[in-house]
Amino acid sequence: MSSQNRYLIYQAYGSQAILTEVLFSAASVLAQSIDPPQIVIYTDQTDWFRQYRWLEGTQYIPLNPTMLATWAGPDKFVHRVKICILADAATQFDGKLIYLDSDTLVMTDINKLFGVIGPEVHLTHTNEGSLRDSALRLNRKIGQYMRGKSWMIDGQPKSIGLETQMYNAGVLGMTTADGQVLLPKVLHLTDQLYHTWPKHTMEQLAFSYVLGQHQVIDTTASVLHYWKLKALRPQLIDLAKQQLAAQPDHSARDLIQALNARYDFPTLLAHQNAWDAKPSIWRKILTLMGKGWDLQKQQLLHN
Repeated sequence: MSSQNRYLIYQAYGSQAILTEVLFSAASVLAQSIDPPQIVIYTDQTDWFRQYRWLEGTQYIPLNPTMLATWAGPDKFVHRVKICILADAATQFDGKLIYLDSDTLVMTDINKLFGVIGPEVHLTHTNEGSLRDSALRLNRKIGQYMRGKSWMIDGQPKSIGLETQMYNAGVLGMTTADGQVLLPKVLHLTDQLYHTWPKHTMEQLAFSYVLGQHQVIDTTASVLHYWKLKALRPQLIDLAKQQLAAQPDHSARDLIQALNARYDFPTLLAHQNAWDAKPSIWRKILTLMGKGWDLQKQQLLHN
């Protein structure tokens, strides 16, 4: 399949931390693919990305405050913007789309993921379990909130049952044809859910319900989603600056090699998950004993 039929979508606006995360994510893709997809970045800071010459060929779609306010909707829901960006991409392009959150690193040739997308076959990131028995307390709480309620879906009142699987939306993949049909449904359901209960995962629930009516493929083994490691953001900004200053003509592979030399992301994330899995009372006790989770200490152990 030509790269013109494969589109990798990012949103990058506002803080330098988000821009830098997108930079590393895109580098992780380009470093491993000899036939990369077309990268499309929706951004309000095109010139910032143009500093990095290895991003030549990237398509930039400008964002402005008016557009962002419109896409955030009357309830000013920031994650609603993601849905609108994908809906826009589904009408502009023809082929297959993969959207990645900024805080992702692709661990394999992304064309393997494009290869499994098909009509009514979609990608998400981690399956977090059903609303009945998810390991995440918030998901179970959402399931309880859904009891006895209905939402207008496909023009009819429907419930979101406890059997609904909750998929992390840090990765989303679909054909553009499916996107044109499904994304308006995701947007409509998100608006209903968030207006009623303004939780940050309402967009995730809408994606989970709508895409979950078809085949959903989990991409956890291929994409590292490090949203729990936000404390690294200042250091990632510094690393990107240092690499650009030291080697203006560096490649995507150079940047990823510099990242991997400094951080062992899979191990850091595994340790963070192990810490989060401990009962809250034990976390409090261990922290008081000086044995709490310390990201800086974990980095020193790696280095």
